[in-house]
Amino acid sequence: MREVKHTKGLEYYTMNGLEYVGEYYLNPENNIAYIYDDMKVNTKILIPRHTFNTETIRLRSITKGGYEAPVPIKIKPTDLEYTVGIVTRYFVQKRNSPLNTIVEIDSEQFSNIKSNSKKSGIDLNIYNSVSFQWMISGNSRYVQNFNLRQIRDNLKDFKGLDKFLKNSLEFYK
Repeated sequence: MREVKHTKGLEYYTMNGLEYVGEYYLNPENNIAYIYDDMKVNTKILIPRHTFNTETIRLRSITKGGYEAPVPIKIKPTDLEYTVGIVTRYFVQKRNSPLNTIVEIDSEQFSNIKSNSKKSGIDLNIYNSVSFQWMISGNSRYVQNFNLRQIRDNLKDFKGLDKFLKNSLEFYK
């Protein structure tokens, strides 16, 4: 059973860039918000306000050649991941516009990045990709230094990552 929520606005946008007011639900598996409709399942995705921009709208549409555009996610570490202390984070960014097109994606999308148009997935020729470990529990100073090193080590090939991941203690508990 889905937990249906209501927004009065300023939380989500529709794919065509309009502010959404109405009922929605969060899919607990991928933490993506969908417009609530009794008859349909996972049909209309809502974009969280904190990740919305015109580039996000453009990236969400299906691209030419059968490839898929990345679908941004907001990770939600599990209790097990907090016990282990580390999660793996996955990102893509457009090669021709690296500073403002970073999108965090899930492991399934990351594993489907393709350079062969005969299969669906994100186009490797258009997007850079990176994954790395992100510490979420332990000594706060060590966690912060570890995460800052991860960002720094990936800056050469993934410009703007330091601007996208501003909080090195994100998800820390």
